[in-house]
Amino acid sequence: MLTIRIISILTFMSGLSLAWIPYKGINFVLTEDFPNILETRVNQSLQTTKSFFERKEVEVIGDTRILKFVPYLAPMIAALPIAQDTIGSEYEWRRRLDRAIPDVKHRQQAEHDMRTIEMSMRTVARNIINLDPNKNFSSDSKITIVHDIHTGLCNIVSKFAQRHSIFRKYPLVGMPILLSLSSFVSLFVYMESAFVPDLARASLISCKLYKTLFEYRPITVEARLHKLEIADSMGEPIHNRQPINDVLAKSVDENYNQTLDNGSLRCRKGCRPFEGEYVYVCLRDPISRTEYDCHMRHEMYGCLFGYMEYVRYRVENAFADAIQLVAKTCTDEARNQPLQHSPTGFGWWTIAIHGGEAHTDIFGNACDDWGACDAYIKILVEGKEVYRTECRVNTHMPYFGETYRSPRIHKSVRITIELWDEDSGWMGSPDALMMRWETNIDQLVNNGIKWGEKGYWKNKIVTASSWKDEYPDNFQPMLLV
Repeated sequence: MLTIRIISILTFMSGLSLAWIPYKGINFVLTEDFPNILETRVNQSLQTTKSFFERKEVEVIGDTRILKFVPYLAPMIAALPIAQDTIGSEYEWRRRLDRAIPDVKHRQQAEHDMRTIEMSMRTVARNIINLDPNKNFSSDSKITIVHDIHTGLCNIVSKFAQRHSIFRKYPLVGMPILLSLSSFVSLFVYMESAFVPDLARASLISCKLYKTLFEYRPITVEARLHKLEIADSMGEPIHNRQPINDVLAKSVDENYNQTLDNGSLRCRKGCRPFEGEYVYVCLRDPISRTEYDCHMRHEMYGCLFGYMEYVRYRVENAFADAIQLVAKTCTDEARNQPLQHSPTGFGWWTIAIHGGEAHTDIFGNACDDWGACDAYIKILVEGKEVYRTECRVNTHMPYFGETYRSPRIHKSVRITIELWDEDSGWMGSPDALMMRWETNIDQLVNNGIKWGEKGYWKNKIVTASSWKDEYPDNFQPMLLV
């Protein structure tokens, strides 16, 4: 009571209000460069999917495998555009990566992974419509379509699940994609189980996503907390990790956040300049574009700790619905299900040839005497040419936008990717090799970017690859053309 009276007197003397801020009134944004409306749509998608699973009619489904997936198709189609929007166009995700990832090598790796994610999501979107019961596809064809969707989703989840994933270092970049993916995967697993139960048991895609969400939740909280900026009354940064460490030290089941919905933040809104009144701390949240201050020494820690606790609460709350959804299909029974099949080592390879840079031939000489290069790319498997792109005339920055899908091949085959200059010399001399890339499928799936070695301006090839395993017993048909 005495403390409250002292604060009231000081407040009256300074002419400032010490009314604390209700947590419900705080403007809060989870991640950078994702508008509030998109975060709202992701949350609505999760809530809609939860409501769908709570409906009684979902439990009463037909006996045939066609009828088993029909109820899940409409909500899957509704969830798809939201998942696509969290990825965005190449311009959009490039802009996000430029802002979020200062390290050039890290950004290049993130760009490669985003291309793979974008390509995989296009595969999913292209195939999901073909599962409509009114489409005139045979049952075997629909099994193949389910396989293609499964491969696309596995490629996306794997980019997050890998131990050295670039998104673990920059989790705020991938968080919206992970959350929106949860709605889609939780619905797709039921369809996959109805059509191809062996594949569902062998992959356990929902369990992989479930584990990934659990692993990303704490690192996303920490990354979001480190975005906060703390300064003293003179505007000098305060590098004090103690409040962050204290917030992170609490366990998830400690019920630390029970009062955050109804309580108040012990800060004032806005940071006041130093004008006689000593402001001990200024807390800025550049993502939410808000700032708070506290001018009483004994309230300073409460202000910092309170907002940081609120940040953790909001991030964990965003993960809660996603984790709950995928947990429905990642049961103990599913985890302990013995695998019925192992990959044969054969399968199907898909490579998207995006573009690159074309400056010199393989010896470092200019492509043409006049103008820029006329570039095209060859794909060779075990030394045999299997694909050639269209030529892009008179450009140093060719964009191809073409895709090659292989027939059934072994995963260990030798892959060669070559960049050529068409008719590079004078009077129709032979095409000149600009760059040769000897690689394999595993390397291409992990990193589809290669730089040349000659010349001041180096050549470059940019691709994104995916691999679909073949399983025995003929339960996975060939790809549809």
